[in-house]
Amino acid sequence: MKVDRHTLRGTPANLLTTLDGAAISDKAAESRMWYGGAAAGISCISLFFLWPLGLGAALALSSGKVNFKVFLGLMAVIVPALLVFFGVRYYLTASEEDLDDARLEMLRSLLEHLRHDLPPSKELELTVDFRQTDQAPFLVSGEMALGAFRQTWLVLQGRFLDGTAFKLQVEQLVKKKTKPKRRGNKIKLKTRERLTLDLKASPRVYPPLDGLEQMAGSPPANLAQTRVQTSGHRVKAMLLTRRAGPGGNLASLGISQADTLLSGLVYLYHGMRVLKSKAVPG
Repeated sequence: MKVDRHTLRGTPANLLTTLDGAAISDKAAESRMWYGGAAAGISCISLFFLWPLGLGAALALSSGKVNFKVFLGLMAVIVPALLVFFGVRYYLTASEEDLDDARLEMLRSLLEHLRHDLPPSKELELTVDFRQTDQAPFLVSGEMALGAFRQTWLVLQGRFLDGTAFKLQVEQLVKKKTKPKRRGNKIKLKTRERLTLDLKASPRVYPPLDGLEQMAGSPPANLAQTRVQTSGHRVKAMLLTRRAGPGGNLASLGISQADTLLSGLVYLYHGMRVLKSKAVPG
């Protein structure tokens, strides 16, 4: 699985199998990157020390001298140069399959928890984007060095055992500021993470969900409510996670754990069950 946007369809078990395979190939890619980087690095050091031999051999060759020493001098430069080229190429090829470990692990954990509340034979649709947020496709304002980025990196939709259709969506919002320095650029990132939950309850199981926000109470401590909308048997909630703050790179900020996303579902389901209990006569 490459570092890109993927849409997968399958039962919970099938999706977990796919993600397990992606985790194995990710580890293999990391190993190949290490070997490619090591080969290129060692060869660069060799070139630094051996280039005088290559220069001497080239000068001797240009003057018409051809012997075994000249050949060795040329090989002393050509071989490391080739190793640098192929090492870098090997590294870059492997990096195309080096997935974001935090996102991959969170997906696997989320599905492991949810599978107990999902019909085992019904298909889910999972869309996941392993690219980093501060890239050109996700720029919404400004420019690459000084701009705002928004990436919907996770969308999971399906139906729970009680018949409720759900759509879970996670967005990463990033503001980037780059300051030129003498020794490289200084990059500042501010990030927020937004969770959107869209549930459509089965009319056979739940009453209309108007007033759910009051019945659900306050959101969990790891979530901040920004908006809850209800219409008939449908509720849509937008929540900010506490995974926000300044940082030097997105990898250090990471993403929320699966428990955070699950707590948003528990929050809405609590309100749905309170409404259901109040709708039961007597």
